[in-house]
This record gives sequence, structure tokens and C-alpha cells, in this order.
Amino acid sequence: TRPRKRPRENVNENNLSTTYNLKPHSSTTTSLRRTFNQEPTIPILSDKRYGNVIDPILNNLLNIITKQFILSWFTQISPIKENTKVFSTRVNQILIQLIRDIERRLHVINPIDFFLIDLPNLLNSHLIDLKETKERLRYQVKYGIEVNLIFEEMFLRIRNHNGIQLTTINNLNHHHHHHHHSKLLDPLPKFPDIKALPSPTYLRLLIEHLMEIVLPLEDWESESERFIIREIILNVLLVPLFCNLSQPNTIYNIIGNLLENEIMNDDLNLNQLNEFKKPLSIKVKLFSFFNQFIHFLFLLPSIYQSIRKLSSIDSNLINDHSNNFEPFIKLFSLILKSDYKRLHLRSFFWFLSIFFKLFNKLFTRLFVHIFYTYIFNPQTISNILIQITIILENIDNPITIKPKTRQQTQFIINSKLSKSFCNFLNPGLNQKDSISNEFLELFDYQLANLSILFKVLEISLVRVFPELVDWDIDDDSD
Repeated sequence: TRPRKRPRENVNENNLSTTYNLKPHSSTTTSLRRTFNQEPTIPILSDKRYGNVIDPILNNLLNIITKQFILSWFTQISPIKENTKVFSTRVNQILIQLIRDIERRLHVINPIDFFLIDLPNLLNSHLIDLKETKERLRYQVKYGIEVNLIFEEMFLRIRNHNGIQLTTINNLNHHHHHHHHSKLLDPLPKFPDIKALPSPTYLRLLIEHLMEIVLPLEDWESESERFIIREIILNVLLVPLFCNLSQPNTIYNIIGNLLENEIMNDDLNLNQLNEFKKPLSIKVKLFSFFNQFIHFLFLLPSIYQSIRKLSSIDSNLINDHSNNFEPFIKLFSLILKSDYKRLHLRSFFWFLSIFFKLFNKLFTRLFVHIFYTYIFNPQTISNILIQITIILENIDNPITIKPKTRQQTQFIINSKLSKSFCNFLNPGLNQKDSISNEFLELFDYQLANLSILFKVLEISLVRVFPELVDWDIDDDSD
């Protein structure tokens, strides 16, 4: 049994800092008041006031995970029902303990640092790597240097990652079959066209280190139990998830479905609508203007009160950065390619950057309020759990809907782009096709998608489990 490298660092709920202790929210008015106080609070999933909302959903989710991802394999090696029941009960206890531990850790995370700084900076770095890879390939083709070099090889030269490997599926499966049972460890044949694979060795070491942090001592000391949990997480969850989400067609389909749901009611005949339009007189226009102006005046007291409430937010939630929104502005600038060909966009983002710097504290407080009011609340968490449950329930019976191709997704994006917006971004002919094509090009390479998935996973885990900062893969692999 591999000994622990250091004592486990459990998060003590009684010693949580009150800096980020924010009560669950039930309505906009009460949540705003609760967000700005500094009283110790109970995590949402542990709060008995919300037990009737979340507990049934959470229990149903745990039952599905146990049935589909654990018992489906355990019954193959232990058909005795008594053993299955004991094993299932123990697994549920571990999962519940894991959920509570993660929730306590999430409770002390500053969302400003993660969502406004860490995540945008990570995406910015990824877009720069994509751009540099394409430029190097064009340069080598132009001057006849390594003309057979493919995108995947060049990308790994620029930004290599221990969790990604370029290899054949047959060789990797042969390595799996050489050590383990084929029915448990064989997720890769479902993805025959991918060029880059998640490294099983890297994921095993990562899972092993996470188990060292979160598992109870008696479960950690059982090597067979660690092996079962690790291989189930690896081959039933992580490898299929990474392989599926990294495929460009999967991303095209997700984008197309999200946008298509918003334009279901946009198929009305515009010519018929124009028939009912009548030219407005000057008197009607003036009346409409004054009506809107008066409505705005009535809103001023509410706006003033909202600003006053935002100013009362706990100052410890606001970090010392004067440019919290700068990474986000840079991200949109890279996506829209505001380079030397689009100087007007560079000027626009420059003015936008100055504007957010001038009102940085106000917008940061507004972001904190929106985050804890509409995102980190029982209703949102319950909806997320429901969506995860639906996905897991249909994993063996996928919906037989033809996935959208790149061209179909591009057509859907074009239908969402307005003419004025296209003229602003890309003056010239075929504006919509150019803009939508540039956006979808960000997801054309499976290896690049796999790379950003790994980076997002790692930065999220480091935020939740700070102990991972000291992890060295080279030490574990030895």
C-alpha cells in the first residue's frame, strides 16, 4: 500500500473564513441583503431549509451513479446480493461525504478570481497558442520546412501537456487489455476517428492524488478499493467524457442546439409584418420619446437604491486588482480578431477597457451580486442536478437525433447575426459567413479542444483542492 505523502488537510467547516460566507438566496430582494452581510452560514446542500428541494434530486442522482457506473461492473465479479448491498451502501456514504467536502471547499472560493481572471486568462493563452500554431504551419509550408508536419504535432511542440498523447487506439487498448478486464476498460473504440487521446497514466495519477485528499483513511488504505474507484472514474467517466467533448462535431452540435432553441419563434414572414407597419408622425414620435423619458425618471430611485446596496458589499470580496474585466475584454478581442486588419475594433476595445477600469469596483460588486443571486443558489443547483440526472439516465439510450454538421451550425449562427453587428465587426461582402466561420474555426481541431478541457479541469481542481499545487507528476510516476 502506498503511504500518504503528508497528513490529509481536511477543510474544517467551523474554521471557514466569514469573508465569503454568503447565505442561500430565495428572492432578489432578500438575497441582496443576505449577500452583503458577514454572518456565518451553512452550505446550501447541508442547509435543512432547502433539503426538501435538493435532497430528493441528489439522492436520485446518487442512485443512478451507483446503478449505472458502479453496480453494473461490481455484479460481474460478485453476484451475491448481500455483498452488492453492502458495497452499494458504502459507495453512497463515500459519495455523500465527497459532495459535502467539495461544497465546503467551494464555499471559500472567491468567484472573482476564478471567473473574471483565471478562466479568461486561460482561454486567452489557448487562443494565442492556436494562432501561433497556424502561423508556424503556414510559414513552414511556404518555405518548404517540414511540410509533412501536421497541426497536432506542431501544437504539442508549442504547448505540450502530460495528459495528451498522439498514439493509435489499437496500441492503447492493447496496453489496457494487458493489465485489466476488457469489459471494464474499453471506452476508446467508441471514438475511432480521434487523433489525440487523454493519457490514462496521467489521469490515474491525478485521480489517485485526489483520492488521497478526499477519501477517509480506512478507504485509502484499502488498495483494492482505491483501484476499483480509480478505474471506474477513469474509464467510465473521464476518458469517454474527454473523447466526446473534444470532438469538433460534438461542440458544433452543442452550439447549434443552444442557438436553435432561441430562434424557434423567429421564422415569421417579415413581409407580412411589414404590411401592418405604418409610418409614424412626428407627434407620435415625440409622445413616444417623452413616455420613455418619464419611465426612465421613475426608474432612477430604484437605480440609486441598487447602487447604494452594491456599495455596501463586503470589501473583502473585492480583490485588489484594478482591472478585473481586462482578461474578459482581451478574450473577446482575440475571438473577434481585432488585429491590424480591424483597427476600429482595437479602438473599441481600448475605450471599453478604460470604461471598465474607471468603474471597476461598481461592476465587480454587480458581478458578485449576480453570481450569488442567480448562479450560486438552491434553484440553480437543483436545475444543474436535474440536467446531470437526465444525461445519466439516457446514457445507454441516446436520443436518436441527427447531429448538426458544421455547415448547419454556421447557418444557425448566421441567422442570429444582425446586419448592423456584422457591418461593425467586418465591413465588406459575405460578412455573416466570415464571422461565423472564424468563430467555428476555434473548435476545428480535436487536440486543441482536448488541451483546453484538461486546462479547465486542472485550474478548477486547484481552486477546489489547493493541495494539488504541491503535486508533481514526475514524483508519482517514479
